[in-house]
Amino acid sequence: MAPVLLVPMIIVMALAAFHRVSHSGCNSTLKALKDGLRLSFTLDGTEMNARKTTLLEAFPVDLRTVKNRFRLDADTTTYAACPDCDEIFAPTMKNGI
Repeated sequence: MAPVLLVPMIIVMALAAFHRVSHSGCNSTLKALKDGLRLSFTLDGTEMNARKTTLLEAFPVDLRTVKNRFRLDADTTTYAACPDCDEIFAPTMKNGI
């Protein structure tokens, strides 16, 4: 993976994990970083070439994409908890749902 893509993804993962930045906040950060990269590609006075275009297309704009690329997406199970006795109940499936 190109460092120009890897570094922003690490930054956003750190924001989410260590600073509790929300999902939408991380997405906004990714979009801003992508806009900054696009701007840096055009400010030098050269034309957008195939490599620059490919990098911009591969740049993630969603935290879920970043987690997926780092293989950090987890399977979760939601349990129900009784508010009176705090007993936890495993989910039951009805009609496949």
